[in-house]
Amino acid sequence: MRTPRTELTNCHDCQRPISPSAKACPSCGSLEPHGPYVHSGRENRRHRREERNDHTLMVAVLACSLGGAFYGALTASSTLSAILFGVLYGSLGALIGAPVGFVINMTRH
Repeated sequence: MRTPRTELTNCHDCQRPISPSAKACPSCGSLEPHGPYVHSGRENRRHRREERNDHTLMVAVLACSLGGAFYGALTASSTLSAILFGVLYGSLGALIGAPVGFVINMTRH
C-alpha cells in the first residue's frame, strides 16, 4: 500500500524544502517557516476598532480622574485637605470613568 506523498514547500527564510506541517525549519531553525501571518481585512478592522475602544476607555478614565482631582482640590479649605480630597475625588473619578468609557464603547457604532 502506498502512502500519499506530501508536497514540500520552501522555508520563508532559507528557501529550503520543508513539510507544510512543520512548526520550525529543520535547516535554519526559523519558527515561522511559512512566513509571517498576514491579517485579513476583517481582522484589521477588528483590531482598529479594539484600539479605538481602548483609547476611548483610557481618555474617559483620565478625564474623570482629572476632573475629580480638580474638584477635590478646589473645594478643600487647606493645602493638606486639597491634596487629600484631590486624591480621593480623583480615585472616585477613575472608578466612574471606567464604566462611562465602557458604555461609550458599547453604544458607538
